[in-house]
Formats: sequence, structure tokens, C-alpha cells
Amino acid sequence: MPYAFAVSTPVVVWVNGRKHVTWKVTETGGIAPTDEWNIPGVPMPCDVKLHECELVTPGSAATIDPIMGTAATFVADTNNALPGNVTPAAHTRNQSSVRVRASSGGYGTLYGRSGPNLATGATGRIETYVTIAEGLGD
Repeated sequence: MPYAFAVSTPVVVWVNGRKHVTWKVTETGGIAPTDEWNIPGVPMPCDVKLHECELVTPGSAATIDPIMGTAATFVADTNNALPGNVTPAAHTRNQSSVRVRASSGGYGTLYGRSGPNLATGATGRIETYVTIAEGLGD
């Protein structure tokens, strides 16, 4: 089955007067380490509050090493990459607050790769949750 991803309708909650938005990204098919999903329409600037990724149906992969960035085909450890997970695992959770700004404000796109540990890709399902807080706060 070829690689595919779907992004859920955003869920919005207010926490201490600040708008938080969560998306769920579901990847299926032959998920290769270089396959990239994207979430368009992200309010900028924002703080990424949660980046959680789970290998729900492992298929041929045992671990994932997810990363996120602010540009398509971003390179890890560059200005367009966000700090990510330290240790690959079947379930990763990064709750550190990462500030993201767009040069023009308005709306931008977040990009991500789940990074299954096989060059041939994971033939299963990976679910990723991304939560942002609008604006620059705490």
C-alpha cells in the first residue's frame, strides 16, 4: 500500500485565556523515514506545546524517531527544524514548549516525519498529535 497521511479537523480549547489547537495526523501504508506530512493553516506565531507520536500498528518497524520543522523537506538540526525526541521508541512524547514564528505572521505550515527505523518503511499505522498555543505566551 502506498504512503498516505490524513490530518484531522483541529480541536480548539482555551487554557488560561490562551487558544490551544490540536491536530491528529494519521499515516498509513509503506511509511519511509523520509515521508513527510504537513499541517497547513497553523496560526503564527505560536508555541508548539506537544508533539506525540505512536507506532499504533507496527508492521515491520519497531521504533520511530519523529521530527518537525517549518519548511518542506527540512533538514534536522538546522534553523527550519524544531527540537525533537531524544530516544527512538514505539511511543514518543515531547512536551517542551518550542516557539515558532513566521516572518510575515498570519498562518504557516508545520511539517513532520515519523522516522520509522527501517529504510523500507513501516507497513503499519502511525498517529501523531500536535498541539500549539496561539501567540507568544508563557
